[in-house]
Amino acid sequence: MKRFLSVATATIVLLAFGTAAQASSNAKVPHLAGSSSDLNNAKFQPGNYSLKVHVMGQEVSALMVEAQDSVRLSKNIQVFDQFNKPIAATVSMNGQMATITFAQPVKPDTSLRVELRNVQNPNALPTAFFSVSSQVVGLGSEIALGTTQVTTRYGRI
Repeated sequence: MKRFLSVATATIVLLAFGTAAQASSNAKVPHLAGSSSDLNNAKFQPGNYSLKVHVMGQEVSALMVEAQDSVRLSKNIQVFDQFNKPIAATVSMNGQMATITFAQPVKPDTSLRVELRNVQNPNALPTAFFSVSSQVVGLGSEIALGTTQVTTRYGRI
């Protein structure tokens, strides 16, 4: 119970900081800027999800995306900048965590669109959650950007 309360408190604090950074137009930290889904009509077909990350302040060398609950990521992930140009990156999987390592660090004032393709949602959850963190150049640890919620429209009539 104590561990649960600690995790819940940490999650609320992280979400509060992520929301504060997102709300400020002159934020100097990378932050989540939105998310969307592009799903097939068939309930159990893989779907595509899009996450938007705004790089601010310092260069970012990697992004980590973790799917929550029963949602399963595939290695089919592509990243584009605000001009819709692909950004060279390698993707590695560790369970439900995808690590996207950029060939060159992403410069500040860049908006990234992370395309998660062929994502499995076997329980047809109506909402998918993805935790996103970044690796900033010069820092030895990950910075949590927050958790984004994507409505899947599954379960609706």
